[in-house]
Amino acid sequence: MKFDKDIAKKYRQSIEDAFETILDQGDDFHRRVIKLIVETEMLVCVYPVSKVNASGITGLRNAFATNLKIQSERLSLREAFGEVFITIAEETIDTGGQRGCEGTFVHEGRHAFDFAQTVASFSDADVNPLSVFNPTLYELEWEAHVTAGEYMLKSIATSICRKAWI
Repeated sequence: MKFDKDIAKKYRQSIEDAFETILDQGDDFHRRVIKLIVETEMLVCVYPVSKVNASGITGLRNAFATNLKIQSERLSLREAFGEVFITIAEETIDTGGQRGCEGTFVHEGRHAFDFAQTVASFSDADVNPLSVFNPTLYELEWEAHVTAGEYMLKSIATSICRKAWI
């Protein structure tokens, strides 16, 4: 993972803490996505909501360069993660706290996974055209919301169980 150079230390720490918590409390898919984010060249940015216009967004770092790569080489899922960015709004961390940061990264992390899967499948389409992953916007949002909802239910259950043992 690459942090954008302009991220304030407090936001970087909050993101790292969120990733740790997701790895601890998430299911296998949540952990897989966070590990892919951390272990690849994916870019993580933090900007004010006035620039982001949402709690978080996911996209391609450079769509033109990514399309050139798709046409000229085969990209693995891990390599395709390097083509993706996630930007989270400062206010998501400031007002949503740790839970807001976690939930947004689980949701946007699912988008990052789907974008990387799409890029990787398109780069392989010349030899494997039936395996192209090209979901609709509705399908992308549905999966991201389900993934975030599952995480929140699991993390709440984990917190309750830990408190019961104390």
